[in-house]
Amino acid sequence: MAANNSNFNDDEFLKHFYAIMYTIILIPGLIGNILALWIFYDYRKETKRAVIFMINLAVADLAQVLSLPLRIFYYLSKSWHLGKGFCMFCFYLKYVNMYASIYFLVCISVRRFQFLMHPLKFSDCKRIYDMYICIAGWIVVCIGCLPFPLLRLTSNETWASDKCFVDLPLKTADDPISIAMMSLDEFRRRLSRQDLQDSIQLNNMRYGNTDSPSQISIIG
Repeated sequence: MAANNSNFNDDEFLKHFYAIMYTIILIPGLIGNILALWIFYDYRKETKRAVIFMINLAVADLAQVLSLPLRIFYYLSKSWHLGKGFCMFCFYLKYVNMYASIYFLVCISVRRFQFLMHPLKFSDCKRIYDMYICIAGWIVVCIGCLPFPLLRLTSNETWASDKCFVDLPLKTADDPISIAMMSLDEFRRRLSRQDLQDSIQLNNMRYGNTDSPSQISIIG
């Protein structure tokens, strides 16, 4: 009985902690990302500062911030009233936004490296290349994050309709599903890395860069 009470108290503490932290993040995150989009919009035709990647990064972060009020309300009220479908969508969106942010941060870092190491060769990059990289990134991330909601139980017998987020039950996957999920995740990782390498090689060929393949693989 004492152990059960201890687990219950720990769970209550964590939920209140989540609610407080999300509230602290909400206001500056909302204001900061809206201001970032407003500023980046004026520089959307600029390629030297990787503005297209920054815009997509701000969109991913803003989408994550906009879902925080739902999480705050759930952790304070301890009940979900918006349906299982919307719960799974919010749960899925969290991982999409998180990995999309990582992807675009990598893109920004690679672009900055190109401009620092070869400022003349990459001073005239076309914006359309950045847009293709962003579209490919969103597709890869959305597909790669599918295992997260798929590994959660959705049957009425095992999932209370008023539970969501951290309280979602975890499905025990059989061997074929586990192998498929791991293969899909590995494919997502390799495709993301290959997409960055291809973009670097494309720019290198266009501007006559003579960097060795080993340098390109390290960047990717």
